[in-house]
Amino acid sequence: MGIIKIQDYRRRKDDRFVSRGTSAYIFSRLKTRWYITISPPTFPLLVGGNILRIYSVPIIVRPHHNIVMKKLVEVIRRSLAAMPRKDAPSFRLVRREWSKRLKDSPGASVIALAKQLVPLGFWERLFAYETIVHHRAAFEALTKKGVISLGRGIHSWGEADSFAVYIAGPAWRERNISDRVVQSWARSTDRWWRRAALVSTVPLNNRARGGHGDAGRTLRICRMLVRDRDDMVVKALSWALRELSKRDPAAVRTFVERYDQQLAPRARREVANKLRTGLKNPRRASSS
Repeated sequence: MGIIKIQDYRRRKDDRFVSRGTSAYIFSRLKTRWYITISPPTFPLLVGGNILRIYSVPIIVRPHHNIVMKKLVEVIRRSLAAMPRKDAPSFRLVRREWSKRLKDSPGASVIALAKQLVPLGFWERLFAYETIVHHRAAFEALTKKGVISLGRGIHSWGEADSFAVYIAGPAWRERNISDRVVQSWARSTDRWWRRAALVSTVPLNNRARGGHGDAGRTLRICRMLVRDRDDMVVKALSWALRELSKRDPAAVRTFVERYDQQLAPRARREVANKLRTGLKNPRRASSS
């Protein structure tokens, strides 16, 4: 374990010190809950009202320790700003490194961190969503209130889709949020929430995202928005139906036949192509 300097820290009876490689961990029990302190940069850390200074440790403890959380947010933002390129591969390198650092943190602390990051920009929002979905304790701790809070401020297709694919859809699939919550988004006057409702069906059906197929919940949302002509919503409806067609083509075929007159031409064409050829745009694929 690296050199650790502890200053003004009164060790409690139940505190545990653990080392892994060059990182140190301090487990502190306050009342009935345990809080975990983990790695990288050095700054003062509050633990139960005591200031703890550690060279090879520091980071998260309780969510309401705002001073610590703000400092951590600053460090993460600097990591994102230092990406050599603003693209997915560069982003994933940063996010995966931080996921390793945060893997032993309490779920509630990771959610609190994510809520701080969400309003700060696209990359910070994506970081928050991916960090939660790759942190089992955080994902399992998601509640209706937490999911809605993480979706606040979505104002582009990228933000709506990442929220739906990483947070809302998986939470809905695992019944952490109810059907009524997603249906309320489908009735929203905000185009991005309506799009999020449709894209939230993707994790229900996409095998790579843990879906097992759910025609009932998927088609219920599609029926609510079948007459919507906002282009962002039409594209999401097409995506939702095409994703379900991989699991239950008969259900999608029946839906398309029943709502043929209400479906937007784009959605009708793309879904029909998918059912017939397995491709969204077969002509474009053949020409390339």
